[in-house]
Amino acid sequence: MSKHHKIETAEIENGVTEANNSINYSYNLLLYAAHTIGIDSLDVSIIQCPNKENGNTAICQAKLETSQGQTFTGIGDASPSNTLDSDMTFLGIAAHRAKEQVMIDAFNIPYIVRLMEAAEVHEEDNSIDTNFEVVKS
Repeated sequence: MSKHHKIETAEIENGVTEANNSINYSYNLLLYAAHTIGIDSLDVSIIQCPNKENGNTAICQAKLETSQGQTFTGIGDASPSNTLDSDMTFLGIAAHRAKEQVMIDAFNIPYIVRLMEAAEVHEEDNSIDTNFEVVKS
């Protein structure tokens, strides 16, 4: 019998979900942003291998370099206490989480999603109107 609780999720729109009052972005959305905006490299390093002494906690770090030469890092972890039953290993989940985190930070995904939500798409000519305001300094 699993000790994990059921997580209630609700799809908001376009790869964005809400689970337990937390906004989550799909990996496909993150990869789309990475390839659209520009990515030169995405590397993952193991910081800690899971074992009995550390509570089977895996920790990985992802390093992303954009096509503009900016570098970002993100950390991901996985253990029995924060991972639902899965076919992936704790190292695989930690690496996946690290890549997600670095892409969210590097490409400012929450901001992009807000822009997408504010945009009005006109199907007749495929134009997009956004609700931007001009700010005078």
